[in-house]
Amino acid sequence: MPTVNFYAELIGDSFRGEAVNAETYETVFRTPGTYPDPQMAQMAAQRMYAARINAAMAREYADAHRGAVA
Repeated sequence: MPTVNFYAELIGDSFRGEAVNAETYETVFRTPGTYPDPQMAQMAAQRMYAARINAAMAREYADAHRGAVA
């Protein structure tokens, strides 16, 4: 899993959150909406990225244990 940094990008008079791969500087994720200040945009990017990672891990766990008898 890559190291990810979180930034706020200025869009007009508001901000959008970004998750950026620290090694390649490629944008991994952008928040779909904009926020009034950079801290809110950065926090939204962190939470949305974490939710995506958690959902992917839950799917992997479910796939690995599908059909297992408890």
